[in-house]
Amino acid sequence: MTTINDRPGTAEDTRWNLWPDWLGWNPKLAQLLDRPWRHAEIYTPGDHVAESDNGFTVELDLPGVTKEDITLEVSGRRLSVHGQRASGDSSGVLRQSTRMVGSFSYELILPAAVEESKVSARLADGVLTVSLPKSQGAKTTHIPIG
Repeated sequence: MTTINDRPGTAEDTRWNLWPDWLGWNPKLAQLLDRPWRHAEIYTPGDHVAESDNGFTVELDLPGVTKEDITLEVSGRRLSVHGQRASGDSSGVLRQSTRMVGSFSYELILPAAVEESKVSARLADGVLTVSLPKSQGAKTTHIPIG
């Protein structure tokens, strides 16, 4: 396996190459392809969106993020979540990191209007859960077929 050293002469910056030698990658090309995965400037967290008759539930995967690092806004049918995840402190030589760090941004246009004053959010176990109740006029009405 090959290691890549961003600054020759410094052992601290030597890390494992994620692109194996047997693929025949040029080391500089492998380094170029590897960078976007390690340090994204802005990334979008994983999500899970569910709809019920009464509202929507949005779950965002935000491990390592505190509630102080999150900004959540609801305007009309638009949900916007922005924030930042720090890279954390590490000692020793970093051999590999696939963790996304930096700023994140998430926007969603909901298919129905919501009661903005009744929106609630909680952050637990690295998952941000946002509950968005539908407005009275937007609630689903089931019509029986006779």
